[in-house]
Amino acid sequence: MKRIYTEEDVMRALDAVAGGATISGASRDYGVPRGTLQERLKGRQSHQEAARHLQKLSPVQEKRLTDWVLVQESLGLSPTHTQIKDFAQRILATRGDTTTLGKKWLRAFLKRNPIHKTKKQVRIDSVRINGATTDIIKAWFQKLEVPEIKAIKPHHRWNMDEAGIMEGQGINGLVAGSTDRRFIQRKQPGSKGWTSFIKCVSATGVTLPPLVIFKGKTVQQQWFPTNLDSYKNWQFTATENGWTSDETALEKVVKGFDEKDFDLAQANLRIKQLEARVEQLEPRKRRRVKTSPNSKFADIRAIRQAQIEAGDREIEEDNSNIAVDSDSTVDYVEVQES
Repeated sequence: MKRIYTEEDVMRALDAVAGGATISGASRDYGVPRGTLQERLKGRQSHQEAARHLQKLSPVQEKRLTDWVLVQESLGLSPTHTQIKDFAQRILATRGDTTTLGKKWLRAFLKRNPIHKTKKQVRIDSVRINGATTDIIKAWFQKLEVPEIKAIKPHHRWNMDEAGIMEGQGINGLVAGSTDRRFIQRKQPGSKGWTSFIKCVSATGVTLPPLVIFKGKTVQQQWFPTNLDSYKNWQFTATENGWTSDETALEKVVKGFDEKDFDLAQANLRIKQLEARVEQLEPRKRRRVKTSPNSKFADIRAIRQAQIEAGDREIEEDNSNIAVDSDSTVDYVEVQES
């Protein structure tokens, strides 16, 4: 099986040989054929360097194209593959070359410039990008250090975020950008119609039902599929522009909190009922009634005292001044002698 290696592996192996390693050792360590290392040490060019004269763009032009891609990414406007190819075509046109770039040119360009990588872009409003400045973010974190804020328990800390789908725009796509990032945020204008989504999550991971805001005067039935089981507990509303307002957000979020509070109250009530049931099933303490050694009957006061000690009776006022009929069987309980 032919071993696969890259130009970077070759350069590392050559550096190792220059540092004192043997050709065989460098070949084994970096997976580069020994013959390849020997030829490169004799001055043979790499395949890429040998074919450089066949490239449509010179190394300097490709370097400038690479820099342009990175600048566009930093501005939130990462170019697509088609845009990169069109830009390269314009560079050729500036020097009078009308040759059309081939279908495999872009793949070869990305291979020659490994700083680039095809990644998924996530669209984000320009207002959000322009508002996420260093000063604003620092000020927000400073508020978290306020003692009154830090005293708030995690289950009472909630974060609300809004996202949406723009009419007439694809949600995400593939673009080229720096290899240092996993995905790219693409800035877009916020003036088109939106269907907004609001989600609210606590610091403990508890979520409120999602809120969906359509553009319109009222929510229309034809906007929804026939089966709504997957949207159980979701909230839907409509505004003139599809954006949320302070009143709409407050109304729906408060409703979500009310439903959560009701569910929590029901759960707490059920817990108390179960605790009371468990307490009833627990074995009770044995009551020891103190009796006179000369009698096999216990006085009612001794029985009450035993009940108080067992926790079955509250302490009552002393009614010792009340006369008790010693002949009444109601005030006495027979105690079995041990």
